[in-house]
Amino acid sequence: RTTPDPRRSGASRETTTYRHSSMDSPYKDGLGRVMPTVFVAGPAKSGSTFLWECLHQSFHPQHVCGRDDAAGWSDTLCQHRRFLLPAVAADVAQPACPRLQKESAFWRWWGRRPSYTWARYGGPRLPLSSWEARRGACKSKRGRPRPDDSRPFPGHRALEVACLQDEACPAAGEGGRVGYASPLPPSCQRACTPCEHHPGWVDNSPSPCSVSPYRCASRVCAEAPYVPKALRRLNFSAHHRRAFTATAFPSHAALEAASISTSRVAAVEGNPGIFQTPPRHARAIEALTTPAG
Repeated sequence: RTTPDPRRSGASRETTTYRHSSMDSPYKDGLGRVMPTVFVAGPAKSGSTFLWECLHQSFHPQHVCGRDDAAGWSDTLCQHRRFLLPAVAADVAQPACPRLQKESAFWRWWGRRPSYTWARYGGPRLPLSSWEARRGACKSKRGRPRPDDSRPFPGHRALEVACLQDEACPAAGEGGRVGYASPLPPSCQRACTPCEHHPGWVDNSPSPCSVSPYRCASRVCAEAPYVPKALRRLNFSAHHRRAFTATAFPSHAALEAASISTSRVAAVEGNPGIFQTPPRHARAIEALTTPAG
C-alpha cells in the first residue's frame, strides 16, 4: 500500500497530501526517529482533518495488519505491509494515555519560542504500544491516584523516566537517577538549543534563528507550564518536583524491539499551515529535506 499521490488521484487544490521520500530527501538529523515525510497541507477549514483521518483509518497498522496490539505489527505477522503513524502526545493531565496527534505547533514556533527544539519534535523513546488505540481505561477517572498510594502518579513517573532515560546524572549517585521529588542538581541539567538545525527561516525572509540556548531538565521533553488543579489537590508537588509534556515519533529502537523494519513505516504530520502563508514553514521543511540538508 502507498500513500495517495495528489498528482495521480486528482486531489483538490485547497487541501493536498504531500509525500516526500525519506531516501532521496533525508533530514539533517533524524534523531533515531521515523520523522514525518507525509504532510497534509492546506489552509484552515479546508478538510485537512478529514484527509488526516482518512490516512489514519486506511494506513494505521491496526487496519493494515488487522491487530489492535503492537505485538501483531511485526514484519512476519503483518506480512511486511507498510503502514503510517502520526506523532503521539502526552500531557500533564493524563501522561499514561498518549493520544495520536494530528498536528503540532512545532513548525509555527520553531526558532521563535525557546520550548520548541528539534530534539523535542522527535521526542522521547516510547514503546510502540503508545501508538495503539486508547482503551476506555484512559478516559476513565478510575486510574486517578489517591493520596495514600505508596507509589502515586505512575503515569507521571513513567513519562519522567522516558524523558530522562538518556540524561544520566552522576551527581545523583549510583544509578544516575534523581528522585522524583528531588530537585535536579545544576550539574545534571542539559543544554536545550532551540536553534539547533534551524534552517534560518524565522520570518518570511532568510533570517537566522536567534533564540539563546538555556539549561533544562530534558532535551526531548518540555516541562509543563503548570500543574492542573486536580493534581494540586492530590498533593502532586509532594511526590514530583517536575512535570513534563511530550510529543514523539516512533523510534528506531522501539521498532527494532517489535521486529519491525523501519522501511515499512512512514510518519505523517497533519499541520495544514505548513504550506500556507506565511511561507516560512514550507521553506524550513524544504531546507531540511533536501539531500544537502
